[in-house]
Amino acid sequence: MSARNQHYKNSEVKGRVNERIESVLLDSGKLAQAITKSSRSREILYQCTKSFAGTDNTMNNIDQNLKLIEGNLMKLETNTDRLNTTMEKVSSVTSQVQNINKRANVCSHQYTYHEPHRRIFYEQRAENI
Repeated sequence: MSARNQHYKNSEVKGRVNERIESVLLDSGKLAQAITKSSRSREILYQCTKSFAGTDNTMNNIDQNLKLIEGNLMKLETNTDRLNTTMEKVSSVTSQVQNINKRANVCSHQYTYHEPHRRIFYEQRAENI
């Protein structure tokens, strides 16, 4: 009977060893899956981090460009106001020059007379205008 007990114990031990081997293989498979998944997750996380850093850099550049554009717009508004003021002055000077030219043309037509006493009269009249 001891041989049967020995055989029984050996088969029982073999069964337990087989169960443990299966359990270890199953656990190692799960571990391999977890490592693979983790490694993919890390790759994905790395790519996301890299993408986020690039996007953040782009946003900073856009912010700086918008500030520069805002400064340029302020300068343009100031220059536009100055230009409008200058154009109003030019328009005023132009109308004054046109009035002077009209007076000069009127006076020059009046000088066509050859009589000296009339010329003096027209010169005095032009000064009063």
